[in-house]
Amino acid sequence: MELRVNNARVLRLEPKTLSPNIIGGHWENVVVAGVVAATIGGGGVSGYINWVTDDYGTIGGGGNNQAGDTAGTADDAHYATVGGGRSNQASDKYATVGGGYQNTASGFHATASGGRQNTASGSGASVGGGYYNAVAGNYGTIAAGGPSVVTNPATCNRVTDNYGAIGGGGNNQAGDNAGTTADRAFATVSGGEGNAASGSYATVGGGSRNAASGECAMIGGRYRNTASGLESTVGGATPTPPAGLLQRLLAGRRTAPAQASPRSPGAALQWWLTLPPAIA
Repeated sequence: MELRVNNARVLRLEPKTLSPNIIGGHWENVVVAGVVAATIGGGGVSGYINWVTDDYGTIGGGGNNQAGDTAGTADDAHYATVGGGRSNQASDKYATVGGGYQNTASGFHATASGGRQNTASGSGASVGGGYYNAVAGNYGTIAAGGPSVVTNPATCNRVTDNYGAIGGGGNNQAGDNAGTTADRAFATVSGGEGNAASGSYATVGGGSRNAASGECAMIGGRYRNTASGLESTVGGATPTPPAGLLQRLLAGRRTAPAQASPRSPGAALQWWLTLPPAIA
């Protein structure tokens, strides 16, 4: 049965044995043949339709959203839900995208609440929002944040191992990104920029470019600290430059790319702190 206004369909009811499909919104919105108990509340526009490909899938509205995995069967990604927004995909069983733009929840019961271009691909993975955040580890979480360089998605926050967590900031990593999600579990970065907790149970509280690679290692914050030993701890003091570095800088024997060494001790120390690790 269809309800039409000015001869354009605005609601379609498809009776099914288990439960009917309900399709509202743009007349091109679609529930794939063979799917049951699906719902599209509204939204859609020509070229950006909403569509449900698996049983019990739901789309509240928006445009160009997808609930299901388009794998050709109707029961392998059932109960997927997209609340709204544009170009979002919930493509595994019980996966959910709340809204936003180009977000993907492709893990079993994974969630991407909103934001832009976030990905929750691990089982039970969760992204609260932000931009370009990615959770590959099972039951991993990123609350928010995004790339430290907005135009470079490679500087996003990423949870690469199971049960990892990132609170926010940019270009932070929880896990070791070694190709398996199970070898560096329960790593945590609270925030900051360019921090990595790559040991199991390792923690970085914040700051910039800190690295906790030892098992159960912890860094409180500040800049360029390293905790690589088992249960090692760094409270957060700024590291001391190598012996003799300031003298070499002041002597003008070392330069950074396209920048001469500064000529005062205070400026030399600040200049050293801005160098990437490979130079400093």
